[in-house]
Amino acid sequence: MLANALVNFPLKTLVAVTALSLVAVKYPPLSLVTEDAEFYPLSSFPMYSSFAPHTNLVFITDADDQPLPTYPTFGVVSSALKKSYAAKLNDIKAELELPTYRMTPDQKKPAGDALLLELKESVAPAAFKDNALPHIKLYEIIIKRDDSGKITRTEQFITELTN
Repeated sequence: MLANALVNFPLKTLVAVTALSLVAVKYPPLSLVTEDAEFYPLSSFPMYSSFAPHTNLVFITDADDQPLPTYPTFGVVSSALKKSYAAKLNDIKAELELPTYRMTPDQKKPAGDALLLELKESVAPAAFKDNALPHIKLYEIIIKRDDSGKITRTEQFITELTN
């Protein structure tokens, strides 16, 4: 039944409906509408209702504080490291009843220790083989926007792992 309906659906109608849909929504380069309009899924904006006033990112360095590229060095993308770190922080956050962006580096250290140990023992043991990485450090960058719109960037040393 469905296959029969699709066969009988005129191609010209499909092309016309698709073209009109793209014109009705401001969708460059096909848009002929001058007013701003956003209709999901033809929106160029992410589907978030609001943005948090703070975010973070993590990176790993060698003993000399030179950043290590995560994918070439460990075979894992940096976003996966951040997610793993965030999950470990959430466990600590629940115990402390404190938002992660208000935690001190000392409070975050157990999560960082767990992340680096996991990296060494299960995620990327080959990267540490033959003492290739005898000393690594974990840093976190916290980016905050205050009520006036001022953006601050704070870099924090979290922990280190040595062989």
